[in-house]
Amino acid sequence: MVRLKRNRGFSLMELMVALVLTSIMLSLTFTGLGKARTSGSSRGMATAVAAELRLAREKAIAKGSPVAVVFPKQVGRSLFYLEGETLPTVTKSVNFEGDYPEGAITMAMYSGPKYTKNIEVPGSKSKDWEARIDTWLPNKYKDDFVFMFVPNGSVITNDLPAADGSYRLQVSMGAETGQGAVPPGKGLVAGDSVYYDLKAAGEPYTVAISQSGAVEQSARLLGSNGTVNTNGAPSPKVTKPVKPDGDYTPKIPDIFHSRVTPPAEMIDGAEYYVIDKGEYLTLEVFAHSGDGRSLYAGWKDTPTTKPNKPEYQGRFSVPGGKLERMEFYPEYDVYENGKPPVKDVWRSVWTWTPPKSAEAGDKYTLAADVTDAKIQEKAAIKDPPKAFISPPGEVVFERKAPGSPRWHIYSMWADGKRMKQLTEGPHDYKYASATTNGELIAYERDNKEVWVSNADGTGPLKIGTGSSPTISPTGDSIAYTNLAGDWITVQRLEGTGSKVGIKTVKTQVTGVSFRANRIGYSADGRWIYYTSPDTNSVTGTQLIFNGTSGISAGVTIEGGPVGNIASQAQVGGVFTGRHGQIYYHADIIDPYIGRYDAINGERGGAPGAITRRKSKGQNECFPSISPNEDLLLFCEQDGAGRYQIKRVPMSSWTTAAAGSSLTTDGENLRPAWLKQKKPL
Repeated sequence: MVRLKRNRGFSLMELMVALVLTSIMLSLTFTGLGKARTSGSSRGMATAVAAELRLAREKAIAKGSPVAVVFPKQVGRSLFYLEGETLPTVTKSVNFEGDYPEGAITMAMYSGPKYTKNIEVPGSKSKDWEARIDTWLPNKYKDDFVFMFVPNGSVITNDLPAADGSYRLQVSMGAETGQGAVPPGKGLVAGDSVYYDLKAAGEPYTVAISQSGAVEQSARLLGSNGTVNTNGAPSPKVTKPVKPDGDYTPKIPDIFHSRVTPPAEMIDGAEYYVIDKGEYLTLEVFAHSGDGRSLYAGWKDTPTTKPNKPEYQGRFSVPGGKLERMEFYPEYDVYENGKPPVKDVWRSVWTWTPPKSAEAGDKYTLAADVTDAKIQEKAAIKDPPKAFISPPGEVVFERKAPGSPRWHIYSMWADGKRMKQLTEGPHDYKYASATTNGELIAYERDNKEVWVSNADGTGPLKIGTGSSPTISPTGDSIAYTNLAGDWITVQRLEGTGSKVGIKTVKTQVTGVSFRANRIGYSADGRWIYYTSPDTNSVTGTQLIFNGTSGISAGVTIEGGPVGNIASQAQVGGVFTGRHGQIYYHADIIDPYIGRYDAINGERGGAPGAITRRKSKGQNECFPSISPNEDLLLFCEQDGAGRYQIKRVPMSSWTTAAAGSSLTTDGENLRPAWLKQKKPL
């Protein structure tokens, strides 16, 4: 008979022993987990706080406007953001209560570090914000712990204590604080700030913020001498988290000033900003924000003399004329005239360049709008500026106006417009020349005096006795003949005014009823070209300037004739191009204009190929090549026998009768380029 074996169960005593052992093990396990959780929470909360501070700094740099992180006093468990250049609002709130119910954040002092109030902040814009934080920060938050990151990334506070170049937040599990002493240092916020001492902090971490805005965290109280109880701290009573402000209603911006440079000029009775292709206007707009938020500006141009099509529109520095965020300044010297700086200024700077299709005389209207951050409200500048495309340069010349017994120096655009008289008085002024930069001109007065003045005729200065002057392109010397016309004086305009003499001959070209002596300078002002006294052709002399201004300055001659054109009866009206080409007029039955190239650039040598403009009885004379060497000015008799100034492109300058008249009345002679716009 088979017996089944019965399995024996656990006794009551055995079960009770097992339950007791299990309870002990579980107790030990949860105790360890609790300790681990407490330690991990301090670190985790400190990491989260540091991340928010770094994010705020990055946001301030990216937006170009201040972003403040605020921690509620005296001990808190939350933070919030304040944003806005002039009227900051709460844009974000972070509450750590759920993840760290025992957590504590405070800004207290403790024994060990040497504290001061605030840290010196680098950068002029940071200095501006230091002066503005008191008015920028809402009163209800001035007693909290405020870290304001400014656009350059540095940090400014509401007089928080700092040690060893950083501000130190304490993040812990529980905290106990008491009222502390006021640290030394200059305050930025009006009123008496309250400071705290740290008495206890459980498992503390330090989040340090340097003056440049760098954020670091450490698992200890930096610099502490150990007097703070770090083994445990009571759970503090904390301030309730601040809620973000609601949405706002945008307001119309206030444009209080605009500016265009270079300055405007009067043309045909209206104010225009004169510009040429390849140049640009700088456009500035200044505004105040009505709602404290960012402002945006945009420009557009409208051609008024051509169809409003893309090919006739200029180019702005912001592609496509899109809106661009304006830059904010706590204060700005807007008017630049000694008035106090304006506070809370939004400024936009654009540039505008005419299109390649622009032609001399074209006009444009430039308009700007400023909008709020939501692009809902906008304002337009008053009296939109107008641009005028100038002709390809400006010239000076001598002119006897209709009905006038006197010759005077005039300037005009290279299209014959905007003619201005530069000299005054009962005198005759002739032989105008100009420096390359268009700042100085030289001329002869009453056939016996040499004068220099500013390009607009102001500040005239007598240089000496003589005639037929030419000022060097660099403006450091002047060459002129004596009254007999057979001797050239080169005089330095700086330093001692030293002089040197060079022999020439009085020149009169058959067919031209005016004396033809005219001296040409090389582009660097180190060579002069003139009529040779021996051959009645063009010769050159190199000038050597010894020393510098005021130190034995002088001029000596080196070498002799360096290349004559084919011998003619008379040669005069010399003018040189910047690459060494020499222009002149001479007579072979009929006066003509010629050109030859000096070998070795402007250094002379045997003449190169000679090119002549075909003449048909117009008695052409006094050529003047433009700085860009693309246009030639010259004089030619009209039907009444009076000389007028003409302009011809170099592509057709040798063609007889080619060119257009710049002057049509009176008598006009000896043009010289005052300045020319650089080509694209």
